[in-house]
Amino acid sequence: ASAQLAELQATHQKMQAELISLRAKAASVTDEEREAQDQVAALASEIAGLSEELGVLKDELMSKRERLTEALGVLKSQTEKKESLQQSIAETKEMSATLDSAVETIQGVNQTNVAAAAAAREEQAEIASHNADLF
Repeated sequence: ASAQLAELQATHQKMQAELISLRAKAASVTDEEREAQDQVAALASEIAGLSEELGVLKDELMSKRERLTEALGVLKSQTEKKESLQQSIAETKEMSATLDSAVETIQGVNQTNVAAAAAAREEQAEIASHNADLF
């Protein structure tokens, strides 16, 4: 009986030692679990912040794309207007040169007609003078 008692006491001591060891391990695991949960919470918070920042950046990008599209539209419109004005100017200059040439031609014809009329009057005067001398 005494041997059994000694054996039971030895088993009891071993179990108490194991219990102490398990409690220490459990405390260590609990600390690690808390640390891991803290890290998870910190990462979740950082992810939320990054997601919010990404959303803001996407909104800014969309706004900038819209402004770029609008600016490109204005640029295209202004370029087309400039080209149209340049074409109108070229056509107007061409028309002006054509009209100048026509005026010069008409003035030349008028001068020729005036000279021819003057020559014809002189010739008629000579004929009239010559006819008067005949009679």
